[in-house]
Amino acid sequence: MMKNIVKNTFYASAGAGLLALNSVNAAPDFGLGKVDQKIGDTGQGADVTIQNIIANAMAFLAILAVVYLLWGGFNILTAGWDEEKVKTWRTIITQAAIWLVVIFIAGSIVTWVLGLLVGA
Repeated sequence: MMKNIVKNTFYASAGAGLLALNSVNAAPDFGLGKVDQKIGDTGQGADVTIQNIIANAMAFLAILAVVYLLWGGFNILTAGWDEEKVKTWRTIITQAAIWLVVIFIAGSIVTWVLGLLVGA
């Protein structure tokens, strides 16, 4: 039973992590010429710079959540069947999975809002 729980948790967290990374990397082009103000020496507009900052921050958070999931899974496996430890780490894994879902939803909302603001 415990083996199935760990396996299903791993598959669910891997799938959620891939979805989160996919939403971060799928940043659409919102019209490069619409913002005339250039940022620094990059030659990019403000909208592209904001998209890059948000995409990098969300990728970092997604990677951090996956590492947290792996850490929780490792600690469940090494808990020695102590029910209190397993319960604690199961809670941590659940929180990390929720964290991944929130990151995915936040990325979708940011993409949607930028699409409305730029008018793509």
